[in-house]
Amino acid sequence: MQAMVVGLLLTVRGSAERMLQPLLSTPEPTVVAGQPAVILLSFLNPGQLPLRGMFPEHLELELRGLTQTAVATADRIDSGGMYNIQPQGFGSTAYRFSMPSAFTGEVVVSAGGVPGSSVRFAVTEGGTPSTNSTVTTGTASPAPGGGATGSKGESPALGRQQQRQPDHVGLDSAGEFFRDHFFGYEPMFILVGPDHPNTKLQFSFKYKLIGEDSWLAKQAPWVRGAYFTYTQTSLWDTSAPSAPFLDTSYKPEFLYQWQDIWRRGNFPDWMRFDLDAALAHESNGRAATASRTLNEAFLRPRLVMGYDGGWQVTVAPKAWVYLGTLNENPEIAAYRGYAELQIRAGKSDSILLDATVRAGNSLNRGSLTLDASYPLRNLTDHWLNGYFYVQYFNGYGESLLRYEERSSTFRMGYGLFR
Repeated sequence: MQAMVVGLLLTVRGSAERMLQPLLSTPEPTVVAGQPAVILLSFLNPGQLPLRGMFPEHLELELRGLTQTAVATADRIDSGGMYNIQPQGFGSTAYRFSMPSAFTGEVVVSAGGVPGSSVRFAVTEGGTPSTNSTVTTGTASPAPGGGATGSKGESPALGRQQQRQPDHVGLDSAGEFFRDHFFGYEPMFILVGPDHPNTKLQFSFKYKLIGEDSWLAKQAPWVRGAYFTYTQTSLWDTSAPSAPFLDTSYKPEFLYQWQDIWRRGNFPDWMRFDLDAALAHESNGRAATASRTLNEAFLRPRLVMGYDGGWQVTVAPKAWVYLGTLNENPEIAAYRGYAELQIRAGKSDSILLDATVRAGNSLNRGSLTLDASYPLRNLTDHWLNGYFYVQYFNGYGESLLRYEERSSTFRMGYGLFR
């Protein structure tokens, strides 16, 4: 049975699904001996392809108390069991098992096929004898680690959930809504450097307009590609008196994404082509002569080369047209131009290098942005999430307010999303 569970957890349908990272948690850490307990199985997708499949119907559990051990079978609560996990997201489903009546105090539960992940329950006396477990009395070995942590110390709350939970397992509906609909979009970071303005902050998210399992999505699956996005970038001079914000850009978009349009090569995961189309607005929220605003429509094809979960190179040219007037910034097209090229190279659990070149209307205009990031969990024995992030900018347009001024800056700091 355990071998069957391992095979189900790590479905051999291709290199992408073998990269799913399973981990365990529970919404109800306190249970009564002899009564049902709930455990969550989550799959984390660290790659850049959406993954679909089935959660296993049963989990074989090992329970370890202070002086005894037991085995139990946990049954999946959701009868469907399907998952559809977006890149960098996760999906979860709930299982129910009976906590043996012989256990009290702290009980550590692990599952076959989920290495390095365990859940701690606080078990109180009471209840009737369980029927789906076998208890062995003896001295139990200490459980490694603590809490509901995965093999890389990641919690499901840090990912983006793509599988809805049954309402009766106690999951907060607001938290479930955010995990189902909100995703990272542009990189998020706070960076500091020696030049003025010395601090740069960026926050960005992507909101899914139509739910994956909504009636409309089932009738017209293409609507699943519709998103609202928002990015806010601030230049902050913390070294100056009163630490003023020099400029902030507010960038909402209505985005449509076509993912995985076609693939080529001997293996299906070796090459992927996506396409983004959007209507975008950008302004700095200032008044009078300091006001800057523009509207544009853009297309951004994206070619991804390399196996999912491994080393990859992404090439993403972007072309746009300006919509409406540019009265508040009449020369901005001369400095920003009408196209840019982004090239990314790296691995989801290692270093990522990113170069973005934007062309102005002549060779001495435009800009170059170079980013490099590395997971902090690789440097901290997996206890710290986020990224060590460095960025170099040279050219025009880092600030929307001063788009016609050239700057060259180097900053480094902490990244939340890349």
